[in-house]
Amino acid sequence: QYASVMRRSMDNEVMINEALDGETALGTVFPDTQLGRQLRMVARLINVRSPLQMQRQIFFVGLGGFDTHDNQLSDQAEQ
Repeated sequence: QYASVMRRSMDNEVMINEALDGETALGTVFPDTQLGRQLRMVARLINVRSPLQMQRQIFFVGLGGFDTHDNQLSDQAEQ
């Protein structure tokens, strides 16, 4: 079963890369930030949904830095 999942993953990677190689250019400019790069990839994948025969896609992006408790003591000491 592991080999089957691995093979499907590799096949999907090839299929997605081929679709992205043939995509039309995006008209939107994204910032060169971690979030901007993630959103650009989401836009690219949405752009190639037809060649990938995807009718429904779900994407997750991450944005950290909201835990103000991390290093709170040292941060307060520096202020």
